[in-house]
Amino acid sequence: MSPEGDAVRARLQFVDAPELAQAGGPAARDALLRLSRGGALLWRKAATDAYGRELGALEVAGEDVALALLGEGWAWHYRRYAQEGQPAADYRRYQQAEADARQARRGLWADPAAEPPWRWRHRHRRP
Repeated sequence: MSPEGDAVRARLQFVDAPELAQAGGPAARDALLRLSRGGALLWRKAATDAYGRELGALEVAGEDVALALLGEGWAWHYRRYAQEGQPAADYRRYQQAEADARQARRGLWADPAAEPPWRWRHRHRRP
């Protein structure tokens, strides 16, 4: 919500999760909802993307939600844009969280054929 109480479209910076219609999408959404509950929310807007969505970081009770999604295996570290605006230490933490989830086969990584959302979106473009 904006300070005026209007709904705001937002996207977590530095991660990309499956689309709802994609395998793993509903589970990733459920993980995001679960991680977004149980504490004070802090949204840190960093930019606005080409689609008019706010890009930023979400903390719940001091926990980085994007990092938690990576650690649980419900998102990819979006390396394509991450290095442009992410401090090196955070970049390594996000990269390591994804690697640990992959190795432990958590979340999406239980499926060896998990498809990155950017590839899925490319295959499902509207004509």
